[in-house]
Amino acid sequence: MPNVTLGILAGAANDGPIRFVARATGDSTGYGGGVSNLAMYSSDGKNWKRYGTEGFSWSPDPGSYSFANLAYVDNKFVSITYDGSQIVWASANGKSWGGLFSSGSGLGSGSGGTGALHSSVALGSNGSGSNNRWVAGPKENTGYATWRDTSASSWSYELLNAGGTQQRNFSQVIFANGLFVSADGSWSSNGRTWNSGTGSPPYGASYFSSQGLVYGDKFVWVGGLSVCTSSDGKAWTARTSAFTESGLFGGAQSVAYGNGIYVAVASTGPNRVMTSSDGITWTARNAAAQHEWYSVAFAGGVFVAVSGQGGAMWSEDGINWYLTTVPALTWAACAAGPNEN
Repeated sequence: MPNVTLGILAGAANDGPIRFVARATGDSTGYGGGVSNLAMYSSDGKNWKRYGTEGFSWSPDPGSYSFANLAYVDNKFVSITYDGSQIVWASANGKSWGGLFSSGSGLGSGSGGTGALHSSVALGSNGSGSNNRWVAGPKENTGYATWRDTSASSWSYELLNAGGTQQRNFSQVIFANGLFVSADGSWSSNGRTWNSGTGSPPYGASYFSSQGLVYGDKFVWVGGLSVCTSSDGKAWTARTSAFTESGLFGGAQSVAYGNGIYVAVASTGPNRVMTSSDGITWTARNAAAQHEWYSVAFAGGVFVAVSGQGGAMWSEDGINWYLTTVPALTWAACAAGPNEN
């Protein structure tokens, strides 16, 4: 099973295929600006170029729409315009962007009565043996799941319970080990019918908490000063974090897996990196700078993290980190694509 991570897009060595794409925020909501002028890319995680310095294209032009989280799904970089158009965008090379589908890429704000804005995308099983079901995760707490099959002409909205009051946090959704799993510990075998995990991550449906979710040899969730692991994506066990300072938006923000280790980054505290060989026992590490680190990803033998202070750092072992020069923007997300060296 391939590793799955969200936040930093990893895509491929410099002067080779793009392996990493990162986006910055552009307004007070933390989701603004659009990729066209608030994004950068790298093929090795150490040397970065900002969009606009080389050729890239949009069809149609996203204008000023804001972009949410980034992911690498079905050999494509994928993101969602978080406001207005609610279009799911995709790029096979990190430069040429268009709608994920030839028709019906827009989710439609307010469809299904939710009014939810979406922030993550995953592709997995429809429950009948075919990996052709897409799930778009709403950032806000809603009682709806959003899904469609590749051959469908539009998205569908599924009520999670009869009353529509079941609060879910799908700010991150991944598909791994045969299941869709969301940031609140919910799981689904078909992307349509969702179940609550047992011993679920403690932040549950909290809209305001930042959380990271990854699958390596198990599912690992991080948020604030909490860590949880699950072997099957259904039953979760709390672990002890090596981070020591949290707050509403502080503590652990993101987690990645590569080279046989898990790496998590934090926005606060004396040590803003922690590593684990098994996801259970964690060791605090020193970041390359005391930035607010928001996202970490792994590809091609390199971990990359980006910060809200206009910084980026890289590491080959998750322990020793080095700053690299990037544009001075508020970098909020970066994603991981093909992991071959």
